[in-house]
Amino acid sequence: QRARIRFPARFDGPDTAYNAQGDWAPRFGLAWRPFGDNKTVVRTGFGIFFVSPSQLETGRNSYLAPWLATGVYFGTPSSPNSMDQLPAGLISGIYENPNIQPSDVNFQDAYTEHWNLAVQREVAPNLALELAYVGNRAAHQTVTRVGHTFAAQYIGQPGYPGIGVFDYRSNGFDSQYHSFQLQATQRRTHGLAYQASYTWGKSLSNARDSGVDRSFSDADGRNEWGRSDADARHIFALAGIYELPVGKGYRYLPNLPVVINAILGGWKLNFIVEANTGYPFELATGALGTFAGTSGVIRPDIVPGRNANLPPSERTRDRWFDPTAFTNARTNCPLRIGEGGFTTQCFGTLGRNVMDGPGYWNMDLGISKLFTIREGHRFEVRGEFFNAFNHANFFFPQTSIVFSTPGGNKPTGAFDMRSIQVGARYSF
Repeated sequence: QRARIRFPARFDGPDTAYNAQGDWAPRFGLAWRPFGDNKTVVRTGFGIFFVSPSQLETGRNSYLAPWLATGVYFGTPSSPNSMDQLPAGLISGIYENPNIQPSDVNFQDAYTEHWNLAVQREVAPNLALELAYVGNRAAHQTVTRVGHTFAAQYIGQPGYPGIGVFDYRSNGFDSQYHSFQLQATQRRTHGLAYQASYTWGKSLSNARDSGVDRSFSDADGRNEWGRSDADARHIFALAGIYELPVGKGYRYLPNLPVVINAILGGWKLNFIVEANTGYPFELATGALGTFAGTSGVIRPDIVPGRNANLPPSERTRDRWFDPTAFTNARTNCPLRIGEGGFTTQCFGTLGRNVMDGPGYWNMDLGISKLFTIREGHRFEVRGEFFNAFNHANFFFPQTSIVFSTPGGNKPTGAFDMRSIQVGARYSF
């Protein structure tokens, strides 16, 4: 049987999910030839781009007035229940220490600002260089915060009495990215075309992403400001194709006999090289802790006088960091609500994402041979080698690593090993 608990309707509540207004997103771009020729161009631009809200951001605010709650009570065949025979105390406990998941009524749509300034110059026929500064900023990023962390500030208590889990959706978190970028573009010359780029950048944030990041110290977002998960300091990329300029239709030996041309002509090589200095990760102490029923990261304390990272020359796959540089976080902090009661657990002195992860290097190669059967008919044989040199690239698969776990300082994840595929195509 079902029992419905009704409340008086409210008509003075909000009639929208949240009050975001004024989502103005201007764009601006400019190109200028400072010397009046076609060899040098200066480009700049700026734009604001809003992010569409997710269900996590709007769903909790969509239960608008009038409010309604239902409770379900199931009887048994030997002891059925009708609406006038509900046992006493049926709803006792339903609204005692409830778990709540509110969102900020002044919630704002997240947006990003992008800007760049670039100088392009043709330095040789078919070869251009570009030097650029590229930056962006994200504002009003959304996170789930532990609402009890605000109790000390607003009511002078370690938590809000009478409330269990308090997940508070809010925004106001930010990220920044600044980079210097150098790019060379070679159009096909003597059979070779390529694009090479190098980026020296830094990405900072105080929230992991817009959906799941939680930290126990999130009453003040400044405590979480640090390297973002996507912060690779140095990035290099090279992609190109080389056609052997030999044989019919090419610069060298264009008049080869048919048989020799079928052997020496039509060869092509393409390549992709990627390399970066690695992405950061963070350490946890003991385990992921629970604060008022909400999971989050308790980071360790760093031993005074010690560096969090080993020097690059001392890092090996079996010992990427030194666990003795860290200790469990202190337990003498001001009292606040914790799992099953109150806790004095501290957050730890180690910052977020201060640990340097392993770097990455990979090359993919492709080799193909084209045979001309007759006019309009071609046969191509192709071999592709992914991670051609079978270089081992390791990483830490966990979001947060428990520093004291035996072997926890060893990156156990690995990217794909070498793989080879061969194909053929007949076109007509």
